Amino acid sequence: MQVASGRFAGLLSIWRWIGLVGIVLTVAGCGGATPAPSPTPSYSAPQVEILVDGLFGPIGLAELPHGGILVAEEGTGGNDDSAGISLITPNGRIGRLISGLPSTLDAGDLAGVPMIALAPDGSRLYLSTFGQGHLLTLPLTPEQQQNGLTIPAAPYTPDELTPEMTPLNNVFLINPFDITFDDDGTPVVTDASANGVAIKNRDGTTRFFHRFEKISAPHNPTLTIEAVPTGIERWGEDEYLVTLTGGCPYPPGSGQLVIIDKARNQRTAVDGLNMPIDIVRGPDGTLWLLEFAQFTAGVSCFDGSGYRPQTGRLSHVLPDWSLETVLSDLNFPGAVLPASDGALYISEVLTGRVLRVTFPAAE
Repeated sequence: MQVASGRFAGLLSIWRWIGLVGIVLTVAGCGGATPAPSPTPSYSAPQVEILVDGLFGPIGLAELPHGGILVAEEGTGGNDDSAGISLITPNGRIGRLISGLPSTLDAGDLAGVPMIALAPDGSRLYLSTFGQGHLLTLPLTPEQQQNGLTIPAAPYTPDELTPEMTPLNNVFLINPFDITFDDDGTPVVTDASANGVAIKNRDGTTRFFHRFEKISAPHNPTLTIEAVPTGIERWGEDEYLVTLTGGCPYPPGSGQLVIIDKARNQRTAVDGLNMPIDIVRGPDGTLWLLEFAQFTAGVSCFDGSGYRPQTGRLSHVLPDWSLETVLSDLNFPGAVLPASDGALYISEVLTGRVLRVTFPAAE
Protein backbone atom coordinates (compact mmCIF):
# COMPACT_ATOMS: atom_id res chain seq x y z
CA MET A 1 0.00 0.00 0.00
CA GLN A 2 1.35 3.40 -0.91
CA VAL A 3 0.08 6.66 0.55
CA ALA A 4 0.95 10.10 -0.73
CA SER A 5 1.34 12.89 1.78
CA GLY A 6 0.31 16.50 1.67
CA ARG A 7 2.88 19.21 2.33
CA PHE A 8 4.02 19.05 5.96
CA ALA A 9 3.89 22.34 7.76
CA GLY A 10 2.90 20.65 10.92
CA LEU A 11 -0.20 22.42 11.63
CA LEU A 12 -3.90 22.49 12.41
CA SER A 13 -6.41 24.49 10.45
CA ILE A 14 -8.22 25.89 13.49
CA TRP A 15 -6.66 29.11 14.77
CA ARG A 16 -7.51 31.46 17.59
CA TRP A 17 -4.97 34.24 17.63
CA ILE A 18 -4.88 37.79 18.91
CA GLY A 19 -4.26 40.69 16.48
CA LEU A 20 -0.97 41.48 14.80
CA VAL A 21 -0.79 44.96 16.31
CA GLY A 22 0.20 45.22 19.95
CA ILE A 23 1.42 41.66 20.54
CA VAL A 24 2.09 41.44 24.29
CA LEU A 25 5.09 40.06 26.07
CA THR A 26 3.66 37.81 28.79
CA VAL A 27 6.64 36.65 30.81
CA ALA A 28 9.30 38.68 32.57
CA GLY A 29 12.23 36.58 31.36
CA CYS A 30 13.38 37.83 28.20
CA GLY A 31 23.46 2.66 12.47
CA GLY A 32 27.10 3.17 11.21
CA ALA A 33 26.82 6.89 11.61
CA THR A 34 29.67 9.18 12.65
CA PRO A 35 29.64 9.62 16.45
CA ALA A 36 27.91 12.67 17.83
CA PRO A 37 29.95 15.13 19.91
CA SER A 38 30.37 14.39 23.60
CA PRO A 39 27.96 16.28 25.84
CA THR A 40 29.42 18.54 28.52
CA PRO A 41 26.79 20.25 30.72
CA SER A 42 23.90 18.67 32.57
CA TYR A 43 20.46 19.15 31.08
CA SER A 44 18.49 17.95 34.10
CA ALA A 45 15.70 19.88 35.83
CA PRO A 46 14.86 22.25 32.94
CA GLN A 47 12.88 25.36 33.83
CA VAL A 48 10.37 26.54 31.22
CA GLU A 49 8.80 29.97 30.93
CA ILE A 50 6.71 31.62 28.24
CA LEU A 51 8.80 34.32 26.61
CA VAL A 52 6.06 35.61 24.31
CA ASP A 53 2.48 34.72 23.46
CA GLY A 54 -0.02 35.64 20.74
CA LEU A 55 2.12 34.98 17.65
CA PHE A 56 0.74 33.77 14.33
CA GLY A 57 2.01 30.22 13.85
CA PRO A 58 5.64 30.73 14.97
CA ILE A 59 8.14 28.21 13.62
CA GLY A 60 11.66 29.29 12.62
CA LEU A 61 13.96 31.02 15.11
CA ALA A 62 17.26 32.86 14.71
CA GLU A 63 19.55 34.71 17.12
CA LEU A 64 21.10 38.05 16.21
CA PRO A 65 24.74 38.73 17.16
CA HIS A 66 23.86 42.06 18.81
CA GLY A 67 21.03 40.55 20.80
CA GLY A 68 17.45 39.74 19.97
CA ILE A 69 15.61 36.79 18.47
CA LEU A 70 13.84 36.60 15.13
CA VAL A 71 10.67 34.52 14.82
CA ALA A 72 9.22 33.30 11.51
CA GLU A 73 5.42 33.26 11.59
CA GLU A 74 3.39 31.23 9.12
CA GLY A 75 0.34 33.42 9.70
CA THR A 76 -3.32 32.61 10.27
CA GLY A 77 -3.77 30.29 7.28
CA GLY A 78 -6.75 32.41 6.25
CA ASN A 79 -5.68 33.16 2.66
CA ASP A 80 -4.41 36.52 3.83
CA ASP A 81 -1.08 38.33 4.16
CA SER A 82 -0.55 37.63 7.88
CA ALA A 83 2.79 35.77 7.59
CA GLY A 84 6.06 37.50 8.36
CA ILE A 85 8.99 37.91 10.74
CA SER A 86 8.85 39.31 14.29
CA LEU A 87 11.75 40.62 16.37
CA ILE A 88 12.09 40.09 20.12
CA THR A 89 14.58 42.70 21.34
CA PRO A 90 17.04 42.15 24.22
CA ASN A 91 14.95 44.46 26.44
CA GLY A 92 11.81 42.39 25.93
CA ARG A 93 9.95 44.39 23.28
CA ILE A 94 8.38 42.59 20.35
CA GLY A 95 7.11 43.79 17.00
CA ARG A 96 6.95 42.94 13.33
CA LEU A 97 10.14 43.33 11.30
CA ILE A 98 8.63 42.01 8.03
CA SER A 99 4.90 41.79 7.24
CA GLY A 100 2.55 41.24 4.35
CA LEU A 101 3.60 37.76 3.26
CA PRO A 102 0.94 35.24 2.14
CA SER A 103 -0.54 32.68 4.52
CA THR A 104 -2.78 29.86 3.31
CA LEU A 105 -3.92 26.35 4.17
CA ASP A 106 -2.53 23.55 2.01
CA ALA A 107 -4.34 20.22 2.45
CA GLY A 108 -5.39 21.36 5.92
CA ASP A 109 -1.87 22.43 6.95
CA LEU A 110 -0.71 25.98 7.50
CA ALA A 111 1.50 27.34 4.72
CA GLY A 112 3.33 30.61 5.11
CA VAL A 113 6.79 31.50 6.39
CA PRO A 114 8.45 28.62 8.31
CA MET A 115 12.09 29.76 8.12
CA ILE A 116 14.35 32.64 9.17
CA ALA A 117 18.16 32.77 9.23
CA LEU A 118 20.99 35.28 9.30
CA ALA A 119 23.64 34.87 6.60
CA PRO A 120 27.00 33.79 8.05
CA ASP A 121 28.58 37.12 7.03
CA GLY A 122 25.70 39.06 8.60
CA SER A 123 24.86 40.80 5.33
CA ARG A 124 21.24 39.66 4.95
CA LEU A 125 18.35 37.73 6.42
CA TYR A 126 16.99 34.66 4.66
CA LEU A 127 13.32 33.71 4.83
CA SER A 128 11.05 31.38 2.90
CA THR A 129 7.51 31.46 1.59
CA PHE A 130 5.42 28.50 0.51
CA GLY A 131 4.75 28.25 -3.22
CA GLN A 132 6.81 31.28 -4.31
CA GLY A 133 9.51 29.25 -6.09
CA HIS A 134 12.50 30.86 -4.37
CA LEU A 135 13.83 32.24 -1.09
CA LEU A 136 13.56 35.86 -0.05
CA THR A 137 16.27 37.98 1.54
CA LEU A 138 16.32 41.25 3.42
CA PRO A 139 19.67 42.99 2.82
CA LEU A 140 21.00 44.66 5.95
CA THR A 141 22.62 48.08 5.88
CA PRO A 142 26.17 48.55 7.21
CA GLU A 143 24.67 50.31 10.25
CA GLN A 144 22.34 47.36 10.93
CA GLN A 145 25.21 44.92 10.58
CA GLN A 146 27.30 46.94 13.01
CA ASN A 147 24.68 47.90 15.59
CA GLY A 148 21.94 45.28 15.23
CA LEU A 149 18.27 45.45 14.35
CA THR A 150 15.50 47.47 15.96
CA ILE A 151 11.74 47.25 15.54
CA PRO A 152 10.92 49.52 12.59
CA ALA A 153 8.20 52.16 12.73
CA ALA A 154 6.58 50.31 9.81
CA PRO A 155 7.46 46.69 8.96
CA TYR A 156 9.35 45.89 5.79
CA THR A 157 7.10 44.71 2.97
CA PRO A 158 7.54 42.06 0.23
CA ASP A 159 8.56 44.81 -2.25
CA GLU A 160 11.65 45.45 -0.13
CA LEU A 161 12.78 41.80 -0.21
CA THR A 162 15.12 40.26 -2.79
CA PRO A 163 14.55 36.83 -4.41
CA GLU A 164 17.36 34.29 -4.05
CA MET A 165 17.77 30.68 -5.19
CA THR A 166 15.65 31.41 -8.23
CA PRO A 167 14.34 28.68 -10.60
CA LEU A 168 16.58 26.91 -13.09
CA ASN A 169 14.24 25.86 -15.90
CA ASN A 170 11.74 23.56 -14.14
CA VAL A 171 13.85 23.17 -10.97
CA PHE A 172 12.61 25.41 -8.18
CA LEU A 173 11.75 25.49 -4.49
CA ILE A 174 8.19 24.64 -3.49
CA ASN A 175 8.15 24.55 0.29
CA PRO A 176 11.56 25.63 1.63
CA PHE A 177 11.43 24.64 5.29
CA ASP A 178 14.87 25.04 6.90
CA ILE A 179 18.31 26.30 5.93
CA THR A 180 21.97 25.82 6.72
CA PHE A 181 25.12 27.16 5.05
CA ASP A 182 28.32 25.80 3.56
CA ASP A 183 31.69 27.20 4.64
CA ASP A 184 31.53 29.84 1.90
CA GLY A 185 28.04 30.97 2.94
CA THR A 186 26.17 29.08 0.22
CA PRO A 187 22.57 28.35 1.32
CA VAL A 188 21.48 24.70 1.59
CA VAL A 189 17.72 24.23 2.00
CA THR A 190 15.28 21.42 2.78
CA ASP A 191 12.14 21.36 0.65
CA ALA A 192 9.22 19.68 2.44
CA SER A 193 7.16 19.32 -0.74
CA ALA A 194 9.88 18.33 -3.20
CA ASN A 195 11.26 15.83 -0.62
CA GLY A 196 14.81 16.91 -1.26
CA VAL A 197 17.71 19.18 -0.33
CA ALA A 198 18.63 22.06 -2.63
CA ILE A 199 21.66 24.31 -2.91
CA LYS A 200 22.27 27.67 -4.54
CA ASN A 201 24.30 27.52 -7.75
CA ARG A 202 27.03 30.03 -8.50
CA ASP A 203 24.67 31.92 -10.82
CA GLY A 204 22.06 32.21 -8.07
CA THR A 205 19.75 29.49 -9.39
CA THR A 206 18.66 26.31 -7.63
CA ARG A 207 19.59 22.65 -7.93
CA PHE A 208 18.67 19.61 -5.84
CA PHE A 209 21.61 17.38 -4.90
CA HIS A 210 19.56 14.90 -2.88
CA ARG A 211 16.07 13.39 -3.09
CA PHE A 212 14.65 11.12 -0.40
CA GLU A 213 13.16 7.74 -1.18
CA LYS A 214 9.90 6.68 0.43
CA ILE A 215 9.96 5.20 3.94
CA SER A 216 8.42 1.86 4.91
CA ALA A 217 6.20 2.19 7.97
CA PRO A 218 7.93 0.38 10.87
CA HIS A 219 4.84 -1.63 11.93
CA ASN A 220 3.41 -2.17 8.46
CA PRO A 221 6.04 -2.93 5.78
CA THR A 222 3.38 -2.85 3.05
CA LEU A 223 2.74 0.83 3.79
CA THR A 224 5.17 3.35 2.33
CA ILE A 225 5.08 7.05 3.13
CA GLU A 226 6.77 10.15 1.82
CA ALA A 227 10.11 11.02 3.42
CA VAL A 228 9.45 14.69 4.18
CA PRO A 229 12.60 16.68 5.09
CA THR A 230 12.21 19.38 7.72
CA GLY A 231 15.22 20.44 9.84
CA ILE A 232 18.79 20.55 8.53
CA GLU A 233 22.20 21.10 10.15
CA ARG A 234 25.77 20.97 8.86
CA TRP A 235 27.64 17.83 9.93
CA GLY A 236 31.34 17.41 9.33
CA GLU A 237 33.09 18.59 6.19
CA ASP A 238 30.55 17.77 3.48
CA GLU A 239 27.62 16.17 5.28
CA TYR A 240 24.26 17.29 6.60
CA LEU A 241 21.90 16.05 9.28
CA VAL A 242 18.26 16.06 8.14
CA THR A 243 15.07 15.22 10.03
CA LEU A 244 12.56 13.23 7.98
CA THR A 245 9.14 13.63 9.53
CA GLY A 246 7.46 11.03 7.35
CA GLY A 247 4.24 11.63 5.46
CA CYS A 248 0.53 10.97 5.83
CA PRO A 249 -0.77 9.00 7.72
CA TYR A 250 2.22 9.69 10.03
CA PRO A 251 2.58 6.15 11.44
CA PRO A 252 4.11 6.07 14.93
CA GLY A 253 7.87 5.74 14.92
CA SER A 254 8.24 6.37 11.19
CA GLY A 255 10.36 9.53 11.49
CA GLN A 256 14.14 9.48 11.05
CA LEU A 257 17.29 11.52 11.51
CA VAL A 258 19.59 10.84 8.56
CA ILE A 259 23.01 11.92 7.36
CA ILE A 260 23.45 12.83 3.69
CA ASP A 261 26.18 14.22 1.48
CA LYS A 262 26.43 15.86 -1.93
CA ALA A 263 27.22 12.52 -3.58
CA ARG A 264 23.66 11.34 -2.79
CA ASN A 265 24.77 9.01 -0.02
CA GLN A 266 22.41 8.56 2.92
CA ARG A 267 22.57 6.67 6.21
CA THR A 268 20.27 6.59 9.21
CA ALA A 269 21.49 7.98 12.52
CA VAL A 270 18.25 7.73 14.54
CA ASP A 271 14.93 6.08 13.70
CA GLY A 272 11.67 5.39 15.51
CA LEU A 273 10.84 9.11 15.82
CA ASN A 274 7.43 10.80 15.82
CA MET A 275 7.29 13.63 13.29
CA PRO A 276 10.79 15.07 13.89
CA ILE A 277 10.84 18.70 12.80
CA ASP A 278 14.21 20.21 13.78
CA ILE A 279 17.83 19.29 14.39
CA VAL A 280 20.36 21.86 15.55
CA ARG A 281 23.81 21.97 17.11
CA GLY A 282 24.34 24.36 20.00
CA PRO A 283 27.37 26.58 20.69
CA ASP A 284 28.85 23.85 22.93
CA GLY A 285 28.43 21.18 20.23
CA THR A 286 25.34 19.59 21.75
CA LEU A 287 22.84 18.22 19.25
CA TRP A 288 19.17 18.95 19.94
CA LEU A 289 16.38 17.00 18.24
CA LEU A 290 12.78 18.20 18.23
CA GLU A 291 9.68 16.09 17.52
CA PHE A 292 6.47 17.90 16.61
CA ALA A 293 3.76 15.54 17.84
CA GLN A 294 2.27 12.08 17.85
CA PHE A 295 -0.57 11.49 15.40
CA THR A 296 -3.83 9.70 16.15
CA ALA A 297 -4.22 6.61 13.96
CA GLY A 298 -7.22 6.55 11.66
CA VAL A 299 -7.80 10.30 11.69
CA SER A 300 -7.67 12.29 8.46
CA CYS A 301 -4.30 13.82 7.67
CA PHE A 302 -5.90 16.68 5.80
CA ASP A 303 -8.02 18.48 8.39
CA GLY A 304 -5.35 18.84 11.07
CA SER A 305 -7.37 17.10 13.78
CA GLY A 306 -5.01 14.15 14.29
CA TYR A 307 -2.10 15.96 15.91
CA ARG A 308 -2.13 15.12 19.62
CA PRO A 309 -1.48 18.06 21.96
CA GLN A 310 1.35 17.95 24.48
CA THR A 311 3.13 15.09 22.71
CA GLY A 312 6.03 17.09 21.31
CA ARG A 313 9.46 16.12 22.58
CA LEU A 314 12.88 17.75 22.91
CA SER A 315 15.82 15.36 23.12
CA HIS A 316 19.56 15.64 23.60
CA VAL A 317 21.43 13.40 21.11
CA LEU A 318 24.09 11.37 22.93
CA PRO A 319 27.43 10.31 21.39
CA ASP A 320 26.07 6.86 20.44
CA TRP A 321 23.04 8.48 18.75
CA SER A 322 20.67 7.42 21.50
CA LEU A 323 18.30 10.09 22.79
CA GLU A 324 17.98 11.60 26.24
CA THR A 325 14.54 13.19 26.63
CA VAL A 326 14.74 16.68 28.13
CA LEU A 327 11.13 17.86 27.65
CA SER A 328 8.27 15.51 26.77
CA ASP A 329 5.08 17.57 26.97
CA LEU A 330 5.62 20.29 24.39
CA ASN A 331 2.61 21.62 22.52
CA PHE A 332 3.37 21.36 18.78
CA PRO A 333 6.97 22.69 18.82
CA GLY A 334 8.31 23.96 15.49
CA ALA A 335 11.97 24.86 16.08
CA VAL A 336 14.59 24.91 18.80
CA LEU A 337 17.27 27.60 19.12
CA PRO A 338 20.29 27.05 21.42
CA ALA A 339 21.24 30.65 22.19
CA SER A 340 24.52 32.18 23.28
CA ASP A 341 23.11 32.92 26.75
CA GLY A 342 22.90 29.17 27.44
CA ALA A 343 19.11 29.05 27.15
CA LEU A 344 17.04 27.17 24.61
CA TYR A 345 14.22 28.93 22.79
CA ILE A 346 11.39 26.78 21.41
CA SER A 347 8.52 27.91 19.20
CA GLU A 348 5.12 26.29 19.75
CA VAL A 349 3.29 26.63 16.47
CA LEU A 350 -0.34 26.10 17.37
CA THR A 351 -0.26 27.87 20.74
CA GLY A 352 1.45 30.93 19.22
CA ARG A 353 4.15 30.92 21.88
CA VAL A 354 7.92 31.04 22.22
CA LEU A 355 9.33 29.29 25.29
CA ARG A 356 12.60 29.95 27.09
CA VAL A 357 14.22 26.89 28.68
CA THR A 358 17.07 27.14 31.17
CA PHE A 359 19.08 24.57 33.09
CA PRO A 360 19.99 25.87 36.56
CA ALA A 361 21.89 22.66 37.35
CA ALA A 362 24.33 23.47 34.54
CA GLU A 363 25.09 26.98 35.80
